[in-house]
Amino acid sequence: MTDTPLTHTLLKDIGSTLLAEGKTIRVTAEGCSMFPTIRPGSVIFIDPPATDAGFTPGEIIAYRSDKGFIVHRIVRSFHRDGQEYFATRGDSSRIDDVPVTTGQIAGRVTRKERRSGKQKPLKKINFTSLQYGYNIMRVILYLYLEKIRRIITHERKTQAL
Repeated sequence: MTDTPLTHTLLKDIGSTLLAEGKTIRVTAEGCSMFPTIRPGSVIFIDPPATDAGFTPGEIIAYRSDKGFIVHRIVRSFHRDGQEYFATRGDSSRIDDVPVTTGQIAGRVTRKERRSGKQKPLKKINFTSLQYGYNIMRVILYLYLEKIRRIITHERKTQAL
């Protein structure tokens, strides 16, 4: 499947529909904003939001954007003009996202799947305990190691030919 805006729109619409029907969706995470909690390529599970339960700081949510779903952690909630808003942020980011409303939240990210196939629950954490500088350094190291791994893998494939 190609990475076009239409593809992202279709996948977002299908995922939103499944979540609205009460079904859990399984997706592959992209990007490093939630590193080290969620690594690029990790398989995550997004559960539909329970109608009777609110969202609280520390839990990871998926919300709708123009490009698809964004998976970030809730930092805090606040009320403005009779509407509840949630400030979210990636675990390796120092800047909050634009606040989202309950209506924009597609679901909760409750667990991830390891390469072995085992599922691991994602814990709600105290957001203030995250060490952004440390996480950012880990992201940089991870990206360099992935680049080196791809170069080595490519060289091995080239030598095999």
